[in-house]
Amino acid sequence: LYEKWNVILVAVRCSELEKSKMIINPIEKNCTVNPSKMRAIVIARDYSDALQ
Repeated sequence: LYEKWNVILVAVRCSELEKSKMIINPIEKNCTVNPSKMRAIVIARDYSDALQ
């Protein structure tokens, strides 16, 4: 959960030279974020506020 952006991190896609992989629920992993190799899949923590 990233309070600053009010989102929940659902998955991270890691792009490597040899292969790509998807980590579902990365909170359970010891996941170091590398913005040049990773893309996040997120959902809003409270999307009802976003709809108003």
